[in-house]
Amino acid sequence: MDDHSEVKTILLAFAGNSDPSILGIDYQLPPLGGDSGGTSSARESPLNDQPVYCAVSTQLLHGYDWPVHDGAGGTAQLPWGAFRYFSTFKPIDRAGYSILIYKIPASQLYERARTFRLDE
Repeated sequence: MDDHSEVKTILLAFAGNSDPSILGIDYQLPPLGGDSGGTSSARESPLNDQPVYCAVSTQLLHGYDWPVHDGAGGTAQLPWGAFRYFSTFKPIDRAGYSILIYKIPASQLYERARTFRLDE
């Protein structure tokens, strides 16, 4: 985020024990994938096509279902496969070895999350 001053907030699915807000990162969870069995307040698609930045731990990209920090001071228990739909997008960068960075038009992100099926 330091390298991209235009990014003020990020959609973040982080598979770590510490809350990223401790580091001053303003974030919320990305929308959960279609048939992952979960819900998310972020599931409503924005009306514009502004690009959104997303960061996803590779463990979550592969489907692991463990608690994550939600960006609102709490935690959320993920259903299995909640962020597997990110595998249909190409990352633009990487943070360390285990966090993939994406820049995706908002409407594409939310539509893909809504329609993704785990058997794809």
